[in-house]
Amino acid sequence: MENEEEKMIASNNLSLVNYRIFSFLLITACLLSPFYTLRIGNILFTISDFLFLLTIFYLFIIKGFYFNKQVLLYYSPLFFGVFLIVFGHSVSVIINGFSDDLITEPLQYLFVYLLLPFILISANEDTILRSIKAYVWGISLVILIGAILLLFLPDVYKTLESHGIFIGISRMGSFLGANGLAKTVALSIPLLFLIRKIGLIKKITFYFFSIIFLIGILLSSSYGGSIAAIISLIVTFSLNFLISKKKNIILDLLKYFIYLLLFIVVFSFFLYLDNKLEWNLTSGFQERIINVLVSQEVNEAGSYLIKLDLMRDAIEIISQNPIIGMGPGNYLEQSIYSQNVHNAYLGLWVESGLFSIVGLLIILLTSIFYSLISLSSKTRKLRIYGMTAFVVTLILCINLFTDTTVYVRSTILPMLVLFSLVVKSLYIERKNIRMTNKQI
Repeated sequence: MENEEEKMIASNNLSLVNYRIFSFLLITACLLSPFYTLRIGNILFTISDFLFLLTIFYLFIIKGFYFNKQVLLYYSPLFFGVFLIVFGHSVSVIINGFSDDLITEPLQYLFVYLLLPFILISANEDTILRSIKAYVWGISLVILIGAILLLFLPDVYKTLESHGIFIGISRMGSFLGANGLAKTVALSIPLLFLIRKIGLIKKITFYFFSIIFLIGILLSSSYGGSIAAIISLIVTFSLNFLISKKKNIILDLLKYFIYLLLFIVVFSFFLYLDNKLEWNLTSGFQERIINVLVSQEVNEAGSYLIKLDLMRDAIEIISQNPIIGMGPGNYLEQSIYSQNVHNAYLGLWVESGLFSIVGLLIILLTSIFYSLISLSSKTRKLRIYGMTAFVVTLILCINLFTDTTVYVRSTILPMLVLFSLVVKSLYIERKNIRMTNKQI
């Protein structure tokens, strides 16, 4: 696939050397995408975004680039979804009055759901896979940098926090914030299994990343993020087992059971050691999550009751004006709680109306649809891609129940990258089938 695409790219005035420059820019942008607070100015325009724009400039302006129109058709539901989001936003703004979000929010949606897919369309399979590996490295570096500074140089962490570079200190958030960090780790778990399964990383590197992810979950102490990570791990293991089609099913089950027991033993020993030596590394995790699970008092989980009240308030407003919404930015100003809804679905609906929420659902369901098709493929590699895309989209859907926006790069990028990987692989598979049928 790679050689075929590179030949087609070269024939369209984009040389192999130039394509490798494009690949480097794309992979670096994915590496830096979890560094959410490294922004240019006060708007949501990160260093990673700047690199993404460089790739677009490079492809469109400097040399031109190749993309297959038939592959582009797979993306049409995605583009229709973002059109509905922007349309709903615009209608709501016109009817409810102009606001500061008149231009900035549509630009964010167009950047994430339109321009990023166009970049990924032009990338080949190898580049997309290396971008996924870079993303996993990115979130691992976010955790490592934050943990080292928080545990060994807390004053530096506080200084960075005061300048808005780091988020959270009582619960480590590093560049993403505690909740965002834990939720991003949950999204990264299936990505880690993917790059290990296709041989992009060795087993020792897999264990290294796993430990880093566990540290991130512990130090962020996010209830929602921890639940999402557990679900991500369970679904990834389950689907991996179902699509592997191995003969030694009992042995595989026994192996997974042993892994689970070892994890529980090591995790419990670490908690015991932390309490015994008074390191206080996991005090937040034990207080916010373990104690809640033991007492089964879900009302004590994080800001559960506050978020529940916010959602009830949003639902009440939606029932009064479900089609148009109250206008972007108006909920925060008019709500009695003076907070965002903390539910991306309701937040989008209450402010931008029915068209926008339908657009978001179309985007998510399209990703799920293609991933489920891939799970039934005869090609093992495509089944692995489909499994990963399904888990990532599922966890994203869960995360959005407690998120505030639906265009944060570190949150959406894993779904978009896997979406591109799946649809391009589906196209290649179906093209090969058609060619085989013609020969017959």
